[in-house]
Amino acid sequence: MPLKDIVLDTNVLEHADNSLEKRNTASIMLLYSVNSSSVKLCLDWNTKKSFDVAQSIIWTQYLERLNPMMQGYKMLEYLLKNKRIKPVSRNVALNVNKIIIQRIKDPQDKVFVKVVHGSISKVLVSHDFRDFQIAKRKFFKKKLKISIITADQIDLNEL
Repeated sequence: MPLKDIVLDTNVLEHADNSLEKRNTASIMLLYSVNSSSVKLCLDWNTKKSFDVAQSIIWTQYLERLNPMMQGYKMLEYLLKNKRIKPVSRNVALNVNKIIIQRIKDPQDKVFVKVVHGSISKVLVSHDFRDFQIAKRKFFKKKLKISIITADQIDLNEL
């Protein structure tokens, strides 16, 4: 079944432009597949205001770490222009919030996990093994039913 939405960690977008990164090719293939599919990119949203990408913590991180010449940046522009950005509340239930706070140190990574939890497909593509170690990925899969995978693990036919 095709994915309806997806959450992409900033490092995946960066790796598409880093030929020294072992997941470079997989990142490029993922960006290409996202562009040519109907999947929507999830961004965080503070539900107390109307959605604006400029208020998204994830979007802000993208813009801080990517430049207009990078493939990831170009993909973001394309998705925004074609209305393929999906706002997802960063507010989660108290029990879910407690699990995330206890296991994720980086405040921005907490936002990514909250957004993937609120998404339909519940898939986060990330190459961050410092904050999302394999054991933690398995824990989140079991406890919160979210998948944290790398670009080379995603089935591109599902996009």
